[in-house]
Amino acid sequence: MFKHSLITGVFLILSINTATCEITDTIKTYFKYRASYDLIVSTPDSADYYRLVFPSDSGENFYEIRQYYKSSKILREGRGQIINLNTENEQVYLKGTCTTFFENGKKKSFAQYVDGDKQGNETFYFPDGSIYCIVRDYLVHDLITESEKVTCYNKQGEKICSNGNGIWENYDENFKHVVLSGPVKKGKPDGEWHGYSTVIDSIKYMIKFNNGNFVSGTGYDKKGVAYPFKTQHEEANYTRGMLGFLGTFTGYLKLPVNPDGTKAMLDTLAVSFVIEKDGHATEFQSLNVTTMELNDALIAAFNKCKNWSPGRYFGIPYRSKIVMALKPVRKYLDKNKTVWMDELPGHQIILGF
Repeated sequence: MFKHSLITGVFLILSINTATCEITDTIKTYFKYRASYDLIVSTPDSADYYRLVFPSDSGENFYEIRQYYKSSKILREGRGQIINLNTENEQVYLKGTCTTFFENGKKKSFAQYVDGDKQGNETFYFPDGSIYCIVRDYLVHDLITESEKVTCYNKQGEKICSNGNGIWENYDENFKHVVLSGPVKKGKPDGEWHGYSTVIDSIKYMIKFNNGNFVSGTGYDKKGVAYPFKTQHEEANYTRGMLGFLGTFTGYLKLPVNPDGTKAMLDTLAVSFVIEKDGHATEFQSLNVTTMELNDALIAAFNKCKNWSPGRYFGIPYRSKIVMALKPVRKYLDKNKTVWMDELPGHQIILGF
């Protein structure tokens, strides 16, 4: 999995007992939205929202957690346990009721959590406060929660899906337009769903479902050319994955010797490059290299790494820029740190279709 980079910058109105992870005062942290997970940023000006974590009155390691819009209006509130607070391995396990809000103060959603997983009915609302839809969340196993569609209303207040049967409508972020709609049967998408992209205006697509299972998808570019797809969004990637690229890249790399006789290190280095729509790599840059010899060595190694595939959005290839570190980080997937995955910090930018 290719992960977005973490920039540390936490404002503390607090103290933390690092031995027990007990929070003894209020913690304020700023975040910016990212596709894979939200980025910690150092200043309010660069943040999309901020979070407050309050100390527990009961002595338990479950804390009141509130998120706020930049306007200081409430965004989300709930309770939970936080592991590895404000680090790249942070895990939040919500417990009990969690409510989100539109910036106008109206309720946006209401859900129940058990040990970090949504369970039971989850209700969503339109910005005017009327009910939009209800889905039922249920735990499949320890790491996966699935949901089934129960009830849906359109903006006119008409019930278009009842008891898991009918038509379902997905809206854009501002609830201005329906961006995807299709039939639902027994709580699952079934048949042809039609939609259009809110990222690129000219992209339309169709997805076929059978009892909630994806059957096929077709995207259409601005010229009407059809592109089959199996995944809505695929970022540019190396044949063996980003960690595979790092292994291939370092295998080709011949590190020069520093003036003091030691070999140059990669741990603090970052690079950027472009993957074109046809999959070839261009515009390689080393972002923080100290010597020309090391820069030349990086370029020579990168030019030997040929096996790239372009990013695709609903099957349509696009040009993208990749910025990444050359040192992987380890992300733990459970409280006991028995399940983990290594990832390369970085991000991708869509440059054009």
